[in-house]
Amino acid sequence: MPLAIISMAGIFCALLFYRESSTLTGVTIACGVIGCLIYVPVFLASVQSMEVVPSFAVGSAVGLRGFMSYVVGSTLGTAIMGKLMDVYGWSVSFYMLFGGTILCIIFCMLAHRGTLELEAKKQIEHDQQTRRENLRCERGT
Repeated sequence: MPLAIISMAGIFCALLFYRESSTLTGVTIACGVIGCLIYVPVFLASVQSMEVVPSFAVGSAVGLRGFMSYVVGSTLGTAIMGKLMDVYGWSVSFYMLFGGTILCIIFCMLAHRGTLELEAKKQIEHDQQTRRENLRCERGT
């Protein structure tokens, strides 16, 4: 997930640029960068869920993740952001976006670390299996 972390850092910078921009061109560029970079973590989250769950549950896991992110996340995100903007103004909404971006970076780091641990465990199991097979071959000859 290092690519997702880099993309989220780019989104964070584009949000800062968007917040401080006073021209239409600056806002358009910032929105374009955010729109392009947001699909990297979204796509990689699906790939990550395919790697973590057992093969018989991949379809359910990816489907549930997609449902939760697009339907529930989209609905709640729009409602919460709209309410925050109405009550507190744009500044609090930007702080929420910055906080969400930072949380996403932290969760991507945790997911990456967990994946590395799973890969190390698989490698150890593979090495042990190879040693057992080599011992069987040596005993048989």
